[in-house]
Amino acid sequence: MKKSRTVLMVIILLASTSALSTDGVVEINHICATQLGCFSGDTVNYPVRINGTAGKSYRLTSDLIIPDENTNGIDVASSNISIDLNGFSIVRSGCENTITDCTSLSGTGKGISTGNTAYFGLSVKNGSIIGMGERGISHIGSGGRFEKLNIRWSRDYGIGTGLRSILTDSIVSNNGGSGVFLGEGSIARNNTVSFNNNDGIDMRSGAMAINNTVNNNATNGINASLISGPRLIKDNTVYLNNEFGIICRGSIASFNKINSNGDSGMFISEGCNAQENSIHDNTGFGITVSTASNQKMNVLQRNIIIDNTLGTIDGTHYFSFGKNFCETDDVCP
Repeated sequence: MKKSRTVLMVIILLASTSALSTDGVVEINHICATQLGCFSGDTVNYPVRINGTAGKSYRLTSDLIIPDENTNGIDVASSNISIDLNGFSIVRSGCENTITDCTSLSGTGKGISTGNTAYFGLSVKNGSIIGMGERGISHIGSGGRFEKLNIRWSRDYGIGTGLRSILTDSIVSNNGGSGVFLGEGSIARNNTVSFNNNDGIDMRSGAMAINNTVNNNATNGINASLISGPRLIKDNTVYLNNEFGIICRGSIASFNKINSNGDSGMFISEGCNAQENSIHDNTGFGITVSTASNQKMNVLQRNIIIDNTLGTIDGTHYFSFGKNFCETDDVCP
């Protein structure tokens, strides 16, 4: 009888830890993370450490409850790792099931982190990352893919994509810094980025922001000014941000709907090509052109610019090609 009980206890312990499922995916849950370690190479307690020796594909089977604001949820130290959150959350303790702001005042913890630029090809999908002490996802490598995520209440930015990465079909909201830090050559498509305490989307050289909804962020909606270099800002809906809707530097901004922002709809400088945007009801001008530009390097063509509080276009450093429509004029200015 005693032997039977011992065998039963061993079976229960094994069941509570992760195992290779029938489809070859390594499972991760809160029990294995805090009791035994989830697989070979992982140690007890957070962060769960993935170095690739247990496999390349991982799946959550419960929420991961991170104990404090200074602890990471998952550390990745290998390339081509895939993590399916499987509808579960990586959530800081105290933020479970809350519907009110759970942003910490300090901390260094990240939901998922790659700590080396050599690690490429990280994939994360299908779940939430909530209340991290610093950042939701911090990928400093390249070639990442992030999809169907809900990232909120990180103290700093919601997600940093790394280089040449893709963020799609996600909600990034209520973070203490910018919502999305879009790395060089990366793409953000079909996301909702709102109520973050800095810019909605910050873009590096070669990045593309396409068909996103960017609203109610504390500074600018989409900021493509931080480093010079070509970027594409296309088909986005940008509204009710506290400062500029879009800042465009050396980039193409086309077919965007930009309205009701706290300053001008667009701020352009140093080679921005703004074409076929709808810009209306912003508190400043429709478009403000940087006075620092000493040449007409900017191009405006076929934009609709109406009902902005301070007027249509402020500044002269631009060429106007095609027909812009301002108020009741066929061509403006």
